Amino acid sequence: MKFLQRIIRTHLTAQRADALQAKVASGNKSALETLLCEARNENMYAQFSLGVSYEHGEGVAQDYGQAAQWYHKAAEQGHAPGQLNLGFLYESGQGVPQNYSQAAQWYRKAAEQGNPNAQFNLGLLYADGQGVAQDYNQAIQWYRQAAEQGVAAAQNNLGFLFAKGHGVPRDYGQAMQWYRQAAEQGYAAGQLNLGQLYENGQGVEQDYGQAAQWYRQAAEQGNVAAQVSLSAFYAKGLGVPQDYGEAAQWWQKAAEQGSIVAQVSLGALYAKGQGVPQDYGQAAYWCRKAAEQGNVAAQVSLGVLYAKGQGVPKDHGQAAQWFRKAAEQGNADAQCRLGFLYYNGEGVAQDFSQAAQWFRKAAEQKVALAQYNLGLLYTKGHGVAQDYGHAVQWFRLAAEQENPSAQYSLGLCYAQGHGVLQDYDQAVQWFHKAAEQGDVEAQYSLGVFYQDGYGVAQDYVQAAQWFHKAAEQGYVQAQINLGLLYYNGQGVAQDYVQAAQWYRQAAEQGVALAQNNMGFLYYNGHGVPQDYSQAAQWYRKAAEQGYSLAQINLGFLYCNAQGVAQDSGQAAQWYRKAAEQGDAVGQSSLGDLYADGRGVPGSKIVAYALYTLSISQNGSSDNPAFNRRLSLSNCMTSDEIEAGRALAQKMSASGSLLKILDEYQA
Repeated sequence: MKFLQRIIRTHLTAQRADALQAKVASGNKSALETLLCEARNENMYAQFSLGVSYEHGEGVAQDYGQAAQWYHKAAEQGHAPGQLNLGFLYESGQGVPQNYSQAAQWYRKAAEQGNPNAQFNLGLLYADGQGVAQDYNQAIQWYRQAAEQGVAAAQNNLGFLFAKGHGVPRDYGQAMQWYRQAAEQGYAAGQLNLGQLYENGQGVEQDYGQAAQWYRQAAEQGNVAAQVSLSAFYAKGLGVPQDYGEAAQWWQKAAEQGSIVAQVSLGALYAKGQGVPQDYGQAAYWCRKAAEQGNVAAQVSLGVLYAKGQGVPKDHGQAAQWFRKAAEQGNADAQCRLGFLYYNGEGVAQDFSQAAQWFRKAAEQKVALAQYNLGLLYTKGHGVAQDYGHAVQWFRLAAEQENPSAQYSLGLCYAQGHGVLQDYDQAVQWFHKAAEQGDVEAQYSLGVFYQDGYGVAQDYVQAAQWFHKAAEQGYVQAQINLGLLYYNGQGVAQDYVQAAQWYRQAAEQGVALAQNNMGFLYYNGHGVPQDYSQAAQWYRKAAEQGYSLAQINLGFLYCNAQGVAQDSGQAAQWYRKAAEQGDAVGQSSLGDLYADGRGVPGSKIVAYALYTLSISQNGSSDNPAFNRRLSLSNCMTSDEIEAGRALAQKMSASGSLLKILDEYQA
C-alpha cells in the first residue's frame, strides 16, 4: 500500500502541483506537506512549486536559499521553468552568489527546450556580455526565438538591435516591424520606441501624430521616457495642439518618478507661468531636485533663482554655490555667471582674478558674452594686466558672433586707437553692426560720427536718425543732441517744440546740460510759452549740480528780477560758484557786481582782478571783460591797477579764486 502511494505522488502533474501551490499560498498546511513529500520523492513539479513558494514567501517564510535549492533539484531533472528561475537567482544573486556564467548555463538549458522567457534572458546576457562573451549575433538568435513565441520584451529588444545595427545591418524597417509587434501587445518600451521611429521618420514616413499616439499609450502605463516625450510634443505642438497645460501634467508625472529632464522642464514652466500658474517656489522645488542629482541645467537655473530671489530668499552666496557646481562640470553659462559674481563681489569676495579665470573658461567655449567681458577686463586691467591688444582679440571673437556690446567696444577701440591702429572707417563699420542690433551706445556714437564727419561724410540727416533711435531708448546724450539738431534745424526741419520735448526727457533724468537748455527755451519762449519762472526753476536744477552756465544764467535772472525777485546778493552767490570753476563769463559777471557794488562790497581792484582772470580764460575779442576792464582802468590809479593785477595773479596761482578773494576782503 505504501509503495502504491509513493508511485502516485511521484507522478504528480504540473497542474496538480500548481493547484497545491495555490493552496499553500492561502495558508493550507496540508497542501504544503503534500508538496514537501512529493518534492522529497523527486517530483520536479513539486520541487518547482516549492521553489516558487519560498522565492515569493507564499505560505512559507520567504527564503531565497530554499528557493534556489528546490529550483536546482527541478532544474537537474530538466524542468525548464525551474532552470529559468534558477538562472534568474544566479543572475540577481538571490539565495546563491551572483554568477552570470551559471545564470547563462541554466538559461541555455531552458532555452534549448524552447522556453521563451529563458531564450529572452539568454539573449539579454549575450547583448550585455554578462556570463558570456558579448555576441550580438547570439543575442539576435535567442531574441528572435523568444520573439516568434510572442515575448514582447524580446520583440522590442530585437527591434532595438536592428535600429542600432548591432549584430545585423541597421534596418529601421525591421526595427519598425518588431517594435510594432511589441507595442500592439501593450509593451510600453515597444510603444515608446515605435513612437521614436515615427517622430524621426526612421523606417516609416515621419508622422508626429502617430508618434504622439504611441507615446501616449506608453505614458499612460507610467513609462517615464514616453511621458517626457509626450510633454515635449505638447510644449512644441508636434502631432498634438500646443498645450502647456498638458505638457505640465505629463512632465509632473515623469518628474515625480525622478526624471531629471522632466524636473528641469517642469521647473521652467513654473518659472514662466506656462500651463501652470507662475510659481517661483515650485520652480525652485523642481530645479533643486534635478540640481541635487547633478543636472547642470538645473544647477544654473537654481542659481539664477537665488540670484534674483525668485521662489527662494535672495542669496548670492547660494547662487555662487550652484553656479560653481555647474561651472566645475564645464557648463559655460555657469562659468560666465560665476565670473560676474566674482567681478561684482556678490556672494563671494570680489576677486577680479577669479572673474577673469571663469570668464576665460567660458570664453574658450565660445560664449560671446564671456569673450566680451574678458575683453573689458583687459581694457581696465582688472584681474589681468591691462592689454588693449588682448582686449581687441576677445572683442573681435565676440563681435563676430554678433554680440552687439562687443561690436560697439571693438568700434571704440578703432576710434580711439586702442590695441589697433586708429581707423574711423573700421569704427563706423562696427558701430553700424551694433547699432542695427539696437545697442544704444553704438547708435549714439554713430550719430556723433555722422554729425562730425568721422569715418563718413558729414550727414546731419543720418546723425538725426541714429540719435533718434538712441533717444527713444532713453539715452540722455542722444536726447540732448537730437534736441540740438531740432533747435538748429540740422538734418531735420527746425522745430523748437521737438527740441523742447527731447531736452525735457533728458532734463527729467537729471542731466544738467538738458536742464539748462530747458531754462533757455523757457527764457526765450522757444517751443514752450515764455516763462521766466520756469526758466529759473530749470536753471536752478542745473546750477545746483554745479553746471557753471546755469549758475551764470540763474545769477542773471536774480540781477534782472526775471522769474525771481531781484536779489544781487543771490546773483553774486551763483556768479561766485561759476567763477570758482574757472568760467570766464562767471568771472566777468562777478566782476561787474564788484565794479558796481551790487550784492557785494564795491571794489575796483577786485573787479579788475576778476576781469583779468576772465580774459586769461577767454582771450577772444568777444569777451566783454576786455571793454569793461578798459573802462574800469580809466577810473583807477596806477597803484590800484597794479593791486588788481597782483590779486588776479594770486587768484590764478592758488587754485581757489574764492579763498583768495575772501581773504582779501577779510
